[in-house]
Amino acid sequence: MSIEQRKCWHGFGRLGVASILAIVLAHGQSGTGAPPTERTTAQEQKAEAGIEGRLVRFGTGEPVAGVDIWVMSPTATKRISPQKTDAGGRFRFDGLEPGRYGLVLIPSSGYSARDTLVVLKGGQKATGIEMKAYPGATVAGRVKDAAGHPVSGVTVSPIRIHLAGGRWAPQRSLPAFTDAAGEYKITGLKPGRYTLLAELKRSAIERRTWSEKDEEKWEPEPRVADVRTYYPDAGSADLATMFTLEAGQALETMDVTLARQETYCVRSRVDGTAPQEGSHIRVQIATDLYMGAAEMATGDFATGEGFEVCGLPAGSYRLQAGLIEAEGGSRYASEPFSLTRRSLRLPDVTLRPLVQLPGRLTIDSTSDARALPRPVHIYLDSIGRLGIAHEQPTADVAQPGAFVVPAVFPDEYWLNVRAPSGFYVKSASIAGVDVLRAPLHAAGGELIVVLGQNGSTLTVQVTDPDNHPVPSADVILGRDPLAPSYAPNDLMPVLCDQNGQVTLKGIAPGKYRLLAYADMWVDPASAGDFFLANSSHGEALNLDPGESRTLSVTAMDLAPKK
Repeated sequence: MSIEQRKCWHGFGRLGVASILAIVLAHGQSGTGAPPTERTTAQEQKAEAGIEGRLVRFGTGEPVAGVDIWVMSPTATKRISPQKTDAGGRFRFDGLEPGRYGLVLIPSSGYSARDTLVVLKGGQKATGIEMKAYPGATVAGRVKDAAGHPVSGVTVSPIRIHLAGGRWAPQRSLPAFTDAAGEYKITGLKPGRYTLLAELKRSAIERRTWSEKDEEKWEPEPRVADVRTYYPDAGSADLATMFTLEAGQALETMDVTLARQETYCVRSRVDGTAPQEGSHIRVQIATDLYMGAAEMATGDFATGEGFEVCGLPAGSYRLQAGLIEAEGGSRYASEPFSLTRRSLRLPDVTLRPLVQLPGRLTIDSTSDARALPRPVHIYLDSIGRLGIAHEQPTADVAQPGAFVVPAVFPDEYWLNVRAPSGFYVKSASIAGVDVLRAPLHAAGGELIVVLGQNGSTLTVQVTDPDNHPVPSADVILGRDPLAPSYAPNDLMPVLCDQNGQVTLKGIAPGKYRLLAYADMWVDPASAGDFFLANSSHGEALNLDPGESRTLSVTAMDLAPKK
């Protein structure tokens, strides 16, 4: 992927695209066309491939003209410019390398489309690709204060709140801003359940100096003020009203009345141990919304300076600070705190360097040991905080033995492990704690990952009732039964390629249910709920150790008929 594409892809992530396609592109676990390093010859790799297709309106098949088609790929080495559909809805990409490609529409196009995956071998021309466009849903309304006056300059964001055992933070889509009349309009939304979050301008972090005597007397009175508000008038996400959007639906009276609550102050001081004179430390106060969607305040301070921020309603927050040093080093602080009915003096902010997480990979010895065909990929996903520069939370482990995750903050993470073909993740623990089903603390000790041998492989062909392949169908393989606190490898959402085929590798032997569906929007965060609600319609199967099975299934059509 080129630098420009990485910027675009990361930009989509900041807009709330937590899609199964993103996982497929990152993991390479989907599609019958293997990455070039596994099955294609050097000659095939040199041959240029291409993609041709059409964008049509779902339900009518009418061409959709003038819409940009974006291509994302983790393996492409050169920039792939978006292509605008012509009058017939046609698009074409030439000169592509072998690999996996995701075709997407950006929300500002006014349309949504299901994830589309194309897997290319060297010289292959994938033709007849059909993307079905749904008119994006629209939400519009006004933001007003308690007296009914319009409020301008408010950021209004569609928010999807996921349960999923706490693994997925609330997710923010494209925001809009209220005009002088307090009105906003958000377009291009995918179907699903949402609420709205209205955010006022960020609070200022003020410099403060004080003596110990002054600090003893510091307890500012609460001040009643307008605060960030969830639809229609709730000061807390727990009290938000959810609503469901269908494709092309327009909800035009989604008014938000800003909640008025008591607000409080917090103060702290940056410690004076920074090695560089005149260094500036970026301090942020934020809630745990996706990608800092509810960042409350930010400011830069020198070492030893005190600071104070007011106007914060009761709730849970995180103070995060960072210093990027000239020599290339970096130090950080990240501390959660809660406000209840009074202002709070936080401990001094102490910056700490990133640390290495030591680990050890072992292979279950119940059968003859085999060499790993490719490295085990280990990834730590941060929980409830903004991203940290220079963080390196991944490790690729080529053989059993000691390894390190290079640079992580001494904080909590979710663990993800991807095993190579023929193996599966049997267990992962730190100090005896199962960190597949609970967060791990990066300073808690050595991470022990145990791989089981004789992992199963499942190749799935998805068809429609007339036995025709269903391109880019979604497939979810889940344990049967699936525990509410499922581990990452207990639920595998993947995406079929242009031929309706997908191969899942590294599956733990056991009982599963397989769901295949089309024309539905299910993201990784809601896949568990979707699976639990529909697993009784799925295909039951029992995978034996080392089994390699091919299965043909008919896609369920659960989408509302248009």
